[in-house]
Amino acid sequence: MNRKIIISAVLLLAFALAPIATAQVNPAWSIETVDSEGSVGKYNSIAVDSEGNPHISYYDYTNNYLKYAKWTGSTWTIQIVDSAGYGNMNVYTSIAVDSADNPHISYYDVTHDYLKYAKWTGSEWTIQTVD
Repeated sequence: MNRKIIISAVLLLAFALAPIATAQVNPAWSIETVDSEGSVGKYNSIAVDSEGNPHISYYDYTNNYLKYAKWTGSTWTIQIVDSAGYGNMNVYTSIAVDSADNPHISYYDVTHDYLKYAKWTGSEWTIQTVD
């Protein structure tokens, strides 16, 4: 009877540790400055596309812009998404990437108390006021 309990415990432990033993771990972190033009980076959000490239939405406090940065595999590209430009305009960003790797960003227009939505069409940003 004790032998069955010991075997069961060993099997249970083996099943519990299997994911740990087979998991791929990459301990190397890479830290990079994406944008350093003024006071940038507040209210950021990050998403990863189908190729593992990061997409970041964030607030540019210096210019009151909503900005977007994308890693191309060799460099960062930065775009201004919304440049209405008056007082804490485009904050609290949230980004997602669709199946075509196009970014979609929701954000808050503090000045007008609007929830806004921006999406990349492949050639330009379209912006809508949601609420």
